[in-house]
Amino acid sequence: MLQPDTDGSGSGEDNEYQLVTSAVLDRETKAEYQLQVTCHDSAADGKARTSSETLTVDVADVNDNDPVFSQTVYRAELIENNYIGAVVFKVCRRSASSSSTGQTL
Repeated sequence: MLQPDTDGSGSGEDNEYQLVTSAVLDRETKAEYQLQVTCHDSAADGKARTSSETLTVDVADVNDNDPVFSQTVYRAELIENNYIGAVVFKVCRRSASSSSTGQTL
């Protein structure tokens, strides 16, 4: 719903509006919305003019989900005198709040 910006957060212009949602937006459910905005005037000559624009609204992510590991216990054997930077083992985690999975430790 678009409503006039009357709380003082804008510049005070009469033509400023804010978008107010009727429910919480959750990126894991839907990451993007297409919003059709149409403005019209009330012309004195009785011929109202309109203008429309489609806006893309990207929902920002909040880290609201704990990571889930692919195993409950990890075990690894280390070789003595291994070279610096050698991969010892990999841990894989998944989170609904993130598109990245797997991290080398």
